Amino acid sequence: MNLGKKKTLIIVSIILCLGIIYFVYANFEKSVDASEEKIIKSEVEEFIKTDYRFDGGDNKFSNVGNEKLKKELTAINNEKKKYITKKIYNHKFRFDYKEITRKKDIYIVPVNVLESYTFTPKIEKNIEPSSSYLEYEIFLEKKDGKYKIMSAYMLPDAGSNEENINEKLGYK
Repeated sequence: MNLGKKKTLIIVSIILCLGIIYFVYANFEKSVDASEEKIIKSEVEEFIKTDYRFDGGDNKFSNVGNEKLKKELTAINNEKKKYITKKIYNHKFRFDYKEITRKKDIYIVPVNVLESYTFTPKIEKNIEPSSSYLEYEIFLEKKDGKYKIMSAYMLPDAGSNEENINEKLGYK
């Protein structure tokens, strides 16, 4: 093999290796820096408190960027409201985040939420607040400088038909 062919083969091999390394790196989950994490948590908490609670959300969807998700959640929230007819008082949330990661442009947020509430306006001494412990997996994307919820799934979700929305919308 002459010297020109060897150089060409080496250059092609280097380019191929760099391409493979870039492709693998681009598809790995990456950690999220602290400033991004703070904003993402704020968006997730607003979304859960407003639009995807155990008792059905308000269907405002101010930080949802996916029309299909809005339709899914509207149906789930409406179903929940058929069964949960009592007014909720003293609604509180405790968020326990797992590691937030990023895969390409999608942020993956696993979070466990303890929701506590009462069905009376005043908390009475002998009545403990009710609570629900829910596991969420939420997918966000940064669009026009803002983080938007693209998909979300709650387990267990009393209003859904047991179908994982994240799978249905292609995020899982």
